[in-house]
Amino acid sequence: MDNVKIIRLQSGEDIIANYKEDDESGIVHVNRPMLLFFKRLPTGKSVMMMGPWLPVELIQSNSASLYVQDILTVVSPRQSLIKYYTDAANQAELLLSEQGNEIEESLSRSISIIDNDDEGEEDDDDDGFDVAEIESSKGRTIH
Repeated sequence: MDNVKIIRLQSGEDIIANYKEDDESGIVHVNRPMLLFFKRLPTGKSVMMMGPWLPVELIQSNSASLYVQDILTVVSPRQSLIKYYTDAANQAELLLSEQGNEIEESLSRSISIIDNDDEGEEDDDDDGFDVAEIESSKGRTIH
């Protein structure tokens, strides 16, 4: 059975995840972490949103390890939030698996372009700035 918890980090971020603490090492393992955004509106209503906490498109496993000292508090969510989180995490995994090949191909193309640009080139430092031009413009005011 999953042990879903809301974890408030020292950074102020709230994440919801399957939570497992290793008492010996002082490490907490979170699986399928989602960032929680909670906002109270002036109307008295509240809005909650969830999004991936990790860059899931770029990593092998949607899990992370945290040091206990980086955690401010851990609380148990309501059953309705656990269901919402589980459904959202399942839907995100399904969508990611459907898009997986496209993401992999895009990353491969990007890496190939970078590799081709770097082949045989000296560092020509063509960043659009001419040092001589900058030096000669000293004393002029640009508005």
